[in-house]
Amino acid sequence: MKNKKIIIPIVITLSLIATSTFMITPASAHVEKSFGDVSVKVGLSNEPPLVGDTNQVQIIVTKGSGSNAQPLVDTALDNVTTTIKYGGITKTLSPVPSDDNPGEYDSTIIPTQLGSYYIILTGNIDGQAIDNGTFPLDQVESKDNYYFPPLGSSTGLNDNQPVQGGTSGTPYGMPAPQFSAIVNQLANDINDAKNLANSTNQNMLTIQQSYQNLKSVTDELFIVAGIGIGTGIAGIVIAVYALNRRNGSHQV
Repeated sequence: MKNKKIIIPIVITLSLIATSTFMITPASAHVEKSFGDVSVKVGLSNEPPLVGDTNQVQIIVTKGSGSNAQPLVDTALDNVTTTIKYGGITKTLSPVPSDDNPGEYDSTIIPTQLGSYYIILTGNIDGQAIDNGTFPLDQVESKDNYYFPPLGSSTGLNDNQPVQGGTSGTPYGMPAPQFSAIVNQLANDINDAKNLANSTNQNMLTIQQSYQNLKSVTDELFIVAGIGIGTGIAGIVIAVYALNRRNGSHQV
């Protein structure tokens, strides 16, 4: 009897623990605010956001509360100005309705600086004025926090080990952008060398053609000169012959 009294509370306790474990859900990094009967939730699609990575600002709009909440589709932000702010810098965004999630509006951004970003909504949604519509986004972090192996670190390979590709599929674990830049530079150098070779070949052909033209002109001049010399010699012979005939006729 005493054993039953001890076992029953233990079973109930374990059941409560198991149930509470399944009921726990991870906290959403999206920030939600209510304006009258309109609720707006704002966040980023990829969290944590990283400098230089493409991301999307997500704005989810519903009307009503609890199980009666309904998404406001397609036109919820027609009368709302959406601005992203970093320090003293602002930019107006143009969120578009999501094709997959009713009531969601997305706008693509690429964060370029570390730190805090904010989304500011001004205007009205379905006739409800938006007051204090400032939503903080997750802190933008550096990619350095997530590189593995860290950039510039040794791969631990020695001369007797085969070279293996890194996680990015590049030699020695070199980051893909850096490897791609090297390959592109090599390709550009090869193209430059080909262009130089083609240009040199074209110049040689031009020189060869000029030589052939000059040779043709020289040959023509030689022929003309020969004809001129021959004509001159013939003229001299004829003149001498004529002079001799005249002298002979006078003697007779």
